[in-house]
Amino acid sequence: MSGSDPAPDKALRDNRSEASANPVADPVRRLCHEISGPLTSILVQCDLLLEESLAADSRERIAAIREEALRISRYIRNSARD
Repeated sequence: MSGSDPAPDKALRDNRSEASANPVADPVRRLCHEISGPLTSILVQCDLLLEESLAADSRERIAAIREEALRISRYIRNSARD
């Protein structure tokens, strides 16, 4: 098509060449995306539970779960960028 913007074609080629250069990147990104949804739900539920009146030991356990979920979230975010 004449007169069309070449930028989308170039972006597509760039994405394909990046995927060919690092064939592991695409599956890793997909896996990170699939994990991030349920992980977000876990974090939200922890935050909601921590807003309630809870016994100290329950609060500590939920806070520990939340901290570990945040650690996984940071790892996923960093892995998806690489």
